[in-house]
Amino acid sequence: MLLNGIENIGEIKKLFRRFKPDVVLFCLDFDGTLVKISRNPYDVAIPGELKEFLVRASMIENAYFAILSGRALIDIITRIGIKNNIIYSGTHGFEIKSYYRTLNLNYTLKNSKYYIFLLKRLFKEVEKLHIKNLILEDKKYSVALHYRILNSEQTKNLKAGVRNIMKNNTEFNERLHITRGKKLIEIRPKVEWSKGSTAGLITERLIERLEGGSKKRKVKILRVNVGDDLTDETMFTQDYDFKVKTDATSTRAVVKMLNCVIGRKSKTSAAYFLNSHKQTPFFIEKIIELFEGCMPK
Repeated sequence: MLLNGIENIGEIKKLFRRFKPDVVLFCLDFDGTLVKISRNPYDVAIPGELKEFLVRASMIENAYFAILSGRALIDIITRIGIKNNIIYSGTHGFEIKSYYRTLNLNYTLKNSKYYIFLLKRLFKEVEKLHIKNLILEDKKYSVALHYRILNSEQTKNLKAGVRNIMKNNTEFNERLHITRGKKLIEIRPKVEWSKGSTAGLITERLIERLEGGSKKRKVKILRVNVGDDLTDETMFTQDYDFKVKTDATSTRAVVKMLNCVIGRKSKTSAAYFLNSHKQTPFFIEKIIELFEGCMPK
């Protein structure tokens, strides 16, 4: 049963009492989760009070923050503007950059030059559709087609046009695939990678960092995943091979997940939901309070 994350904070408190995590890792979507979805993605700006909150929260000891966005990496870094104690993931994980001094993580999609070239070719083909009011975005490792302000006939023509472009080009069809979001068509490399894989990789690197500083004890990590769209569901469900060492000289990490979706969805793998993105900072704040409350005095 999907529970309201604010109204049922007592249930989450029980989780903290049972598990008593050493570390909390927040994996947060951006559009629709931290900020309101805009008709034009270029119009989105992070409110000053939200940025100040994230800066304060990221200073909490043993609390780590990762922003996993579908936006291009440079876009999400520039839009949020925090460059200390934070990890950014762009284009659903095809690019990752850590701004933690003690957690080194810089990842780029394999065969990136090939895919950049291929997607630029596809971008030009979509331009030839000449659909008025279509917001066409080259995100380096994907091409995004935002049709929020298109009418029904334009949307129909867009979808048919994209299908034909993919169908009529063997290389596009074999190497790229179409995904969908909220009023969005996105064409990406056909590779086994997602926000779930990205969150897993970040978790793995965090484990490695904690292992390096531990004294041969089990490290317990609570990963808090918050998102609003289908692409975020992979964070809730997709496991990643953590490759955690289990020999006598190494820490064994235990990872539990707390999943929260924005909006009361009928189909989701999350256990909790928030009514809107406006409640996300409050939810994070409550999690941090519970975390600090279970730490040894």
